[in-house]
Amino acid sequence: MPIVKQLVEKMGGTITVESKLGEGSCFSVILPFEIDTNARPEEKEDFNADLSGVRILLAEDNELNAEIAEFMLMENGAEVETVKNGLEAVQHFEACESGTYDVILMDVMMPVMDGLTATKQ
Repeated sequence: MPIVKQLVEKMGGTITVESKLGEGSCFSVILPFEIDTNARPEEKEDFNADLSGVRILLAEDNELNAEIAEFMLMENGAEVETVKNGLEAVQHFEACESGTYDVILMDVMMPVMDGLTATKQ
């Protein structure tokens, strides 16, 4: 705590402590900051890519993650097929004609067969 106290004081702030036996301690740090009125908001780059016609096999066991990934990819024009584990990915890939997919997105940790094992096959 002495180091924290020194740092807070060097920054022009204060540190206080409230302690109750058997319950613990609560530390409060107050630091003075001025709002920079000259600051401009950062301009964000548009990270959307044109994925029109890109065929993607997505292997993802988590339904929410799969739904989000599908949405983001399809919003940018990709054609997405989703499987739930590595074994399904391998079976689906082997059943397809060569060159069916441009990209395979593989989760690493999945049931039945993980993504690393599936990728090696």
